[in-house]
Amino acid sequence: KRINRPSDDPMGQAEVIHFGKSLDTSNQYLRNIDRLESFVAASESVLQTVQDQLIRVRELAVQGANASNTAADRSIIAREVRQIYDQLIATGNTNHAGAYLFSGNQVNTQPFVNQGLFIGTALTLPVTITASTNDVLNITVDGVTSNVTLTPIVNATGPQLAAAVQTAINANTTFQTAGVSVSVSFDTDHLVFTSNAVGGTSAATPNSGSAFTSLIGAGPGTNRPAGTYLGDSAENAILISENAAVVKNLPGDRLFKGTRGGVDL
Repeated sequence: KRINRPSDDPMGQAEVIHFGKSLDTSNQYLRNIDRLESFVAASESVLQTVQDQLIRVRELAVQGANASNTAADRSIIAREVRQIYDQLIATGNTNHAGAYLFSGNQVNTQPFVNQGLFIGTALTLPVTITASTNDVLNITVDGVTSNVTLTPIVNATGPQLAAAVQTAINANTTFQTAGVSVSVSFDTDHLVFTSNAVGGTSAATPNSGSAFTSLIGAGPGTNRPAGTYLGDSAENAILISENAAVVKNLPGDRLFKGTRGGVDL
């Protein structure tokens, strides 16, 4: 060793430090390349699955166009298409090494809603529900719409209100007959209505009624049916050298909507 301490060769010591930093940087680039290869392999596997599913949908579409099909035949075909739709949502939500593959830069955000939900706006608490005054909510759950009459409640806190609304909705005869239900929760200052169904027509959408403002707040709220994209439209890149970055995480809205945009899954 020519340099045992900085004073032995100040210039040489600076070169050693610089070389050490360069070595660390190079090792980081190599780790990035390994990670990139892993992400690319995972993405290719998922996209191959998507391609296979879409090919099957095309086959079903051709099969369904046959005039000899009975109503029962078409019902079976429609059911399989719906199952593939649900599988596409699950596939689009693939997480690899702690990051969602198709959420753009929002790598910690599940990109596609698989349980439809509705997010209300800020409420003025406590809330009182009075019979024949503000006790009716018209709501659509998984494509089924009904008027729900709430049990009167005085000075309810957020969690108390959520529990009362959930009980009333799930006790509704129309919804019970259709086999649909919701979960209602209180988050910070607003109610969240979530369908208990996964994929398909999963949605929970309050529409109107005398209780609408008491439960949803003054704003219109945010509706997110199954398939809604929650990621962003950015690309997530990783450095593999000082001046080269390669995209490792793609935005799902571009992949699953196509180049012309279109609708959510």
